[in-house]
Amino acid sequence: FKGHSNLLEQLSFDDKHSGVCRIACSGANALSLYEQLVALQVKFPHLVCELEIAPNERILHHIQQGMIDLGIVSHYPIDKGFTATHLTHERIVVAMAKSWRAKVSSFDDLCQRGFINHPDGKHYLTMVLNHLKMSASRVESMHVSGYINQLNQILLPVSKGLGFTVLPQIAITHSPFKESLCEFELSNIITQPRYLVKKSQRDLPARFALVTDTINTVFEHAKEHLPK
Repeated sequence: FKGHSNLLEQLSFDDKHSGVCRIACSGANALSLYEQLVALQVKFPHLVCELEIAPNERILHHIQQGMIDLGIVSHYPIDKGFTATHLTHERIVVAMAKSWRAKVSSFDDLCQRGFINHPDGKHYLTMVLNHLKMSASRVESMHVSGYINQLNQILLPVSKGLGFTVLPQIAITHSPFKESLCEFELSNIITQPRYLVKKSQRDLPARFALVTDTINTVFEHAKEHLPK
């Protein structure tokens, strides 16, 4: 079956406007990207864009296994056979209920109210703790007041005052609950990088030029090539 799939790919290798493109990224990045991929398919109906929402490590694993062609990640091991291009950074924010604004005086106070966790929650929370020069070990002892793995639902319990969370800013921008939310103000902006990665020894078919151009446009491509 894999040989058959490889043969079909070779036959359409130079076709710029048809074939399957398998892409993976975080749910937050998908909020910006998916609409543009759909627009690309509308323009080129024989081009099939398959977008998988997955955490960072799973994306890298699927690229290594040949299950995904391109991935957008925040970090990757430079010695594991990846080629990466640097995209712009994304802003990470601490989100809480707007009703808390006058009641929360410090991050310690915020932590006492509970944390709404999600698949990347502890990763983002660690970034905030490092920014505040607090021990990262506090992640494990944090009072967790909820967990959900659907991006569009993470901010629902936050908006109801059940806890705070840490997410990319784009998640708040697109949230149906944004009118009931606000950011906990930090002394400086926290960001993390975006990398567009593929398997280093694999040449992608011509159709991926359209997809990479779209991704670069969405995330304002920085044209910085990083080590394999």
